[in-house]
Amino acid sequence: MRAADYLIQNGLLSEHSNEMIRFQNPVFAGYLASHVVDDAEGSILSDHGFWSLKVTAFRYALAKNKLVSYLDKIMAMEEAPLYRNLQVGFAGLRDAPTCTEWRSRFMRKMVNLINLDTLPLSIRGRLLAGFVASNDPSVNMLFRQLLVSPSPYVRQLAAIGSGAVG
Repeated sequence: MRAADYLIQNGLLSEHSNEMIRFQNPVFAGYLASHVVDDAEGSILSDHGFWSLKVTAFRYALAKNKLVSYLDKIMAMEEAPLYRNLQVGFAGLRDAPTCTEWRSRFMRKMVNLINLDTLPLSIRGRLLAGFVASNDPSVNMLFRQLLVSPSPYVRQLAAIGSGAVG
């Protein structure tokens, strides 16, 4: 029995017309795609919108400290008021080692956006949720610093974040 047949029978792959197969779960496809994409090929990901396979591949590539130049391009993009482009970077924070250099640059940019009073509170709340989901050990200290902010909205977000991380 071929390996592909075995994977199709067990539901990991699905078969389509013209003998095409695909992964059933985009996490598997994204993880495997992250192994073959490097900084020189980051433009391959930028040609397509923020679709789930791209975000998953980018997440696992950032965890291996790949595609950092692509992250820099994403951070330079101004997509106000939703900043959806920056939400993609939060996916990589969960799995990346805390000692990576891009991590501090990215988190600094997010903190600046949370402190931006012209940004709607709901968008700043999404950014805060990214910090909470990152499982970064420095997030507790960040929330403590934000608790003394002159902005009542930032203090409110910091209190919510502090409660979420414990």
